[in-house]
Amino acid sequence: MAIESEFRLRLERLLSRLDVSSDSVVLVHESDVISKLVSRDYLRILQDVVSEGTVSILGDCTLNTGADDHDRLSTQERLVLSSGPMLQLMTLQGECFYVSHPSLMIASVGKYARYLARHHELDFPYGPDSVFNDYYGMNTVVLFIGDKHDLVESKFVYAKRDDAVIRKDVTDSGSELLSYLDYHSDIDAVHRSFFSGNLLISENMGDHVVYGITFKEYIEYLNSQL
Repeated sequence: MAIESEFRLRLERLLSRLDVSSDSVVLVHESDVISKLVSRDYLRILQDVVSEGTVSILGDCTLNTGADDHDRLSTQERLVLSSGPMLQLMTLQGECFYVSHPSLMIASVGKYARYLARHHELDFPYGPDSVFNDYYGMNTVVLFIGDKHDLVESKFVYAKRDDAVIRKDVTDSGSELLSYLDYHSDIDAVHRSFFSGNLLISENMGDHVVYGITFKEYIEYLNSQL
């Protein structure tokens, strides 16, 4: 069945307003506010529009933090439990690559997918040498499907600041528990103002709203609020 033309038109209109082109990099926060079939439509349209670029999907980047011996997960269990429908569908594609840090759940397809998945240091998965620094430098566009999201990228703000609170965390690699250093960020108030203000470009998709912003603008706003 063809994707509903009005749905495609609205999403493509939003992407055009965000200056997304065929060779862009797009990072998607998917949501459980939409049906699984609509998740499939989002992925298909994004890959049609960004046909020569890269689409990254962000899953649950909090599930595999604070790990302990009483709640161990196999690698496959972690992949399933921290992935939404769009991310799971994307992993069916042969050239899908996961970001290497075990605390992160991000996968990509397209031109820079392998590059974004390359090895980084265990400490500071949101730090100056992380995949988030790549997104910052690649003029990435960030999409939020709905407004119920963990703004995990806020930790990247502290990669460029001297007032960062650093803590030790634990993640499960699938074979062992690994300790690493990470930034602490408390962003509940920021979340409310982020989605209620005029910063984001949005499109009403019928039963939900999708929001967009460049990664640089996103980080600059968080930096001004934290």
